[in-house]
Amino acid sequence: SMDPYPPPLGPPQWPPAPNDCRNNQALYPLGVILALLSGLLVAYSMVLQRLALSANGRLCGDSSELKPVRLCGADRRPALVWCLGMVLYGIGSGGTYSVAGLFIPLSLLSPLFVTLLVWNLFISRAMLRERLTPGKRLGAFIVLCGASLCAIGSPTDACTEFTSEEVADFFSEPAGAAWFVTLWAMVISSVIAMNLFEARYPTAHALARRARVLEAPVGAAVDFSDLRLAPPRLERLMSLVYPASLGLDEAICHLCLRAANGMSTTCERGGCTHWVYPVVLVLWIGTSVATVSRG
Repeated sequence: SMDPYPPPLGPPQWPPAPNDCRNNQALYPLGVILALLSGLLVAYSMVLQRLALSANGRLCGDSSELKPVRLCGADRRPALVWCLGMVLYGIGSGGTYSVAGLFIPLSLLSPLFVTLLVWNLFISRAMLRERLTPGKRLGAFIVLCGASLCAIGSPTDACTEFTSEEVADFFSEPAGAAWFVTLWAMVISSVIAMNLFEARYPTAHALARRARVLEAPVGAAVDFSDLRLAPPRLERLMSLVYPASLGLDEAICHLCLRAANGMSTTCERGGCTHWVYPVVLVLWIGTSVATVSRG
């Protein structure tokens, strides 16, 4: 006969037992070095592009009218310096960043990459002779403290490899889907707001670009009656919307890149044939192009 009193269940385990997580802790130091190098390369690329634009305010045109840019002890064409910055940006944000993500989790990779703000500060001081104000020093200190706390609190057993099924589950779960949709909604809303703002309050440069007469003096090409000054409150608001939109776009880009890298390690097991793999790649490429064009 069946026992009417089955044995009691044991107490629930808390925290739950972790899943079979795939990572390689022996390569953590290499991932940390590559993440810091990625931030350094991106910061240097940004300063190079600012250096190229600071000399003339533009890159192309009559070479006799463009001032050369001093770099590595020699005069360089501004367009070449700017292109060099673009190449280094691609290597840092797409090359070393991607490889670092194969060895360390995103919770550690992101704070280490954010140190590019500190790198940017000191490289700008060396190459552009920018002043290190107390506010900038304080900001750099706060960034370093935040990155250190995130790095210390990063779990050492976090996964660095994901199957396509796991990534698809992340996108389909309520929390993951809500987070991803929220990011997209904020980016799209900010793009709409920026387009409306620029249409309502165009700059002289924007009006000249519309007329396709950028080679002519701006004052001769623009009807200044079309220029409108935005209210100060709106100006301050949009000064936050522009960089926030770029940061959110990069967040989506890095999430998709991280997912694609994680799945690429399982291609030999058929991970790259899942429908989510090409979708993530398309999203990554699209947000990368948007980041570069808006940055």
